[in-house]
Formats: sequence, structure tokens, C-alpha cells
Amino acid sequence: PTTTGTTTTTTTLTTTPISFEDTGVSGVSYTDTRAEAGFIEGIVQWSPLPDESAVAGYRVFIAFDETNAYGAELHDVTHGISVPKGTTQLDIVASTKRITLSESHPANWLLVFIETAGGLQPVSAAAKIRLYDQSGAPPP
Repeated sequence: PTTTGTTTTTTTLTTTPISFEDTGVSGVSYTDTRAEAGFIEGIVQWSPLPDESAVAGYRVFIAFDETNAYGAELHDVTHGISVPKGTTQLDIVASTKRITLSESHPANWLLVFIETAGGLQPVSAAAKIRLYDQSGAPPP
């Protein structure tokens, strides 16, 4: 008589979710190409994360301060408000006003957020740079 044995192997796969609580894009730069005071145009650029697998896209805001107070979302010429992963720049729509959601709080900062299926990363991890106006004028 012949006996055939069966061997069962169990493999456990453990995945660690990617967290953007403490890390964001780097190398953010912006050059204002509009010389008229109170308006901004040009390209916002950044260096992507080495692993974008959990990234849905990127969102860019101008705000009163580094906490994104009164943040107004910038729009890309091609993609609208959400720039897809694999893209490392936002081309600001022409004639964008340099204003926040509050007229009494000028736009002084530019912030780049990572967007995931769960929403935007915390503001503490977003990339931030000071916003300037090519005209040399103070914010409106």
C-alpha cells in the first residue's frame, strides 16, 4: 500500500502602513513669475518621497502662517487642486490672488501636503516655505 502525505504551510505576511505623520516632501521651491503686486503665478516644485505607494496625490496651500491658518488651496493649470503622485510640481493658475480665506490675514506661507486615501497629512509634517511676491510689495 502507498500512503501520500500532505504538508500544509502557512505564511504570515505582515505589512506596516506608511505614515505621513512625521515625514513629508522635501526640497520645496517656488518662483513667482507675476510682477504685479497681490498676484502669484509660477511653478511650485518638490522632491517626492522614495516610496509613493500610499500617496494619492499632493495639495498645495497658501496660508497666513505655518499652521495653515486661513489656508487657501492653489489650483494647478492641468490637474486642478489635487496633483497626482508621480508629479512633482504645481503650475499655479494665472491671475491667482495672493490672499487667504480671511481678508485680514495675508498669505505669508506656502505649504505642500501629501494626500492619502484617508485625507491630508497633519500640518506639522507638511513641507513649508515663506511665500514672496515678485513685485516686492508686502502682502495685501
